[in-house]
Amino acid sequence: MADGRRALDGQEAVVDVVLLDVRLPDGSGLELLPGVRATEPPAFVVMSSFDRPLYAATAFRRGASGFLLNLLPSP
Repeated sequence: MADGRRALDGQEAVVDVVLLDVRLPDGSGLELLPGVRATEPPAFVVMSSFDRPLYAATAFRRGASGFLLNLLPSP
C-alpha cells in the first residue's frame, strides 16, 4: 500500500496483528491507532528505531498492545 491510512481502510483480509512504524511516508503510525485498547483482533503493535519514551507511552495510551524498539547494533 502507498500509505498507512489506505492500508487500514482498504483492509479486506482478516488480520490478527497490525504492525505500525511510528514514522510513515504519509504521517505517524501513532495517528492510525484506534484510540482505545481493542479487545478483539487486530492487535496493534508499534515499532520505532527512535529511542523516545514518549512514542511508547503514546502508543499504549492510544491502544497499542505492544511496542518494539528496533535498535541496530553499533559497528
